[in-house]
Amino acid sequence: MGQSVINFAEYIAAARAVVSEKNANQVYGDFQVGQNYLQFTSPDECVQMVQMLFDDPGLRFRMMYNNFVYYHLYLRPDMLVLNSLIDALRFFGDIDDLAQFGSETGLPS
Repeated sequence: MGQSVINFAEYIAAARAVVSEKNANQVYGDFQVGQNYLQFTSPDECVQMVQMLFDDPGLRFRMMYNNFVYYHLYLRPDMLVLNSLIDALRFFGDIDDLAQFGSETGLPS
Protein backbone atom coordinates (compact mmCIF):
# COMPACT_ATOMS: atom_id res chain seq x y z
CA MET A 1 0.00 0.00 0.00
CA GLY A 2 1.22 3.47 -0.82
CA GLN A 3 -0.39 4.91 2.29
CA SER A 4 0.41 3.75 5.76
CA VAL A 5 -1.66 1.04 7.38
CA ILE A 6 -2.36 3.45 10.23
CA ASN A 7 -3.91 5.99 7.85
CA PHE A 8 -6.01 3.25 6.26
CA ALA A 9 -7.34 2.23 9.69
CA GLU A 10 -8.06 5.88 10.50
CA TYR A 11 -10.16 6.20 7.34
CA ILE A 12 -12.13 3.11 8.32
CA ALA A 13 -12.56 4.38 11.89
CA ALA A 14 -13.88 7.67 10.52
CA ALA A 15 -16.40 5.74 8.37
CA ARG A 16 -14.99 7.11 5.12
CA ALA A 17 -15.46 5.72 1.63
CA VAL A 18 -11.95 4.53 0.76
CA VAL A 19 -10.09 4.11 -2.52
CA SER A 20 -6.79 2.30 -2.12
CA GLU A 21 -4.11 0.28 -3.80
CA LYS A 22 -4.27 -3.48 -3.27
CA ASN A 23 -4.25 -4.35 0.41
CA ALA A 24 -1.36 -6.75 1.07
CA ASN A 25 -2.05 -6.96 4.81
CA GLN A 26 -4.02 -9.63 6.63
CA VAL A 27 -7.31 -8.09 7.73
CA TYR A 28 -9.47 -9.49 10.51
CA GLY A 29 -13.16 -10.09 9.97
CA ASP A 30 -15.38 -9.45 6.98
CA PHE A 31 -13.44 -6.73 5.15
CA GLN A 32 -13.83 -6.84 1.37
CA VAL A 33 -13.09 -4.94 -1.82
CA GLY A 34 -16.30 -3.32 -3.03
CA GLN A 35 -17.85 -3.49 0.43
CA ASN A 36 -15.33 -1.55 2.55
CA TYR A 37 -13.06 -0.01 -0.07
CA LEU A 38 -12.45 0.22 -3.79
CA GLN A 39 -9.15 -0.99 -5.15
CA PHE A 40 -7.01 0.33 -7.98
CA THR A 41 -3.79 -0.69 -9.71
CA SER A 42 -3.09 2.37 -11.88
CA PRO A 43 -3.56 6.15 -11.69
CA ASP A 44 -6.35 5.98 -14.30
CA GLU A 45 -8.13 3.27 -12.35
CA CYS A 46 -7.81 5.37 -9.18
CA VAL A 47 -9.55 8.27 -10.90
CA GLN A 48 -12.28 5.90 -12.14
CA MET A 49 -12.90 4.56 -8.61
CA VAL A 50 -13.08 8.06 -7.12
CA GLN A 51 -15.45 9.11 -9.91
CA MET A 52 -17.61 6.05 -9.19
CA LEU A 53 -17.96 7.08 -5.55
CA PHE A 54 -18.65 10.66 -6.54
CA ASP A 55 -21.35 9.63 -9.05
CA ASP A 56 -23.04 7.00 -6.85
CA PRO A 57 -24.00 8.39 -3.42
CA GLY A 58 -25.70 5.08 -2.55
CA LEU A 59 -22.44 3.18 -3.02
CA ARG A 60 -20.55 5.83 -1.09
CA PHE A 61 -22.97 5.79 1.86
CA ARG A 62 -23.15 1.96 1.95
CA MET A 63 -19.36 1.85 2.08
CA MET A 64 -19.30 4.46 4.82
CA TYR A 65 -21.91 2.49 6.79
CA ASN A 66 -20.01 -0.79 6.27
CA ASN A 67 -16.84 0.86 7.55
CA PHE A 68 -18.68 2.27 10.56
CA VAL A 69 -19.92 -1.24 11.42
CA TYR A 70 -16.52 -2.82 10.73
CA TYR A 71 -14.80 -0.35 13.05
CA HIS A 72 -17.22 -1.09 15.89
CA LEU A 73 -16.90 -4.87 15.47
CA TYR A 74 -13.17 -5.19 14.80
CA LEU A 75 -11.03 -2.02 15.06
CA ARG A 76 -12.34 -0.35 18.20
CA PRO A 77 -9.63 -0.87 20.86
CA ASP A 78 -11.80 -2.96 23.19
CA MET A 79 -12.90 -5.15 20.29
CA LEU A 80 -9.29 -5.63 19.15
CA VAL A 81 -8.49 -6.96 22.60
CA LEU A 82 -11.62 -9.11 22.82
CA ASN A 83 -11.12 -10.63 19.36
CA SER A 84 -7.45 -11.30 20.15
CA LEU A 85 -8.38 -13.05 23.40
CA ILE A 86 -11.02 -15.16 21.64
CA ASP A 87 -8.50 -16.14 18.96
CA ALA A 88 -5.91 -17.05 21.60
CA LEU A 89 -8.42 -19.16 23.51
CA ARG A 90 -9.40 -20.95 20.31
CA PHE A 91 -5.76 -21.49 19.38
CA PHE A 92 -4.89 -23.00 22.74
CA GLY A 93 -8.07 -25.07 22.79
CA ASP A 94 -9.44 -23.59 25.98
CA ILE A 95 -12.75 -22.69 24.40
CA ASP A 96 -14.84 -24.47 21.81
CA ASP A 97 -18.17 -22.76 22.20
CA LEU A 98 -18.35 -18.96 22.18
CA ALA A 99 -21.86 -19.15 23.64
CA GLN A 100 -20.24 -20.70 26.73
CA PHE A 101 -17.64 -17.90 26.72
CA GLY A 102 -20.37 -15.26 26.54
CA SER A 103 -22.38 -16.79 29.37
CA GLU A 104 -19.33 -17.09 31.62
CA THR A 105 -18.22 -13.51 31.08
CA GLY A 106 -21.60 -11.86 30.87
CA LEU A 107 -20.87 -10.86 27.28
CA PRO A 108 -23.59 -11.36 24.68
CA SER A 109 -22.94 -14.57 22.77
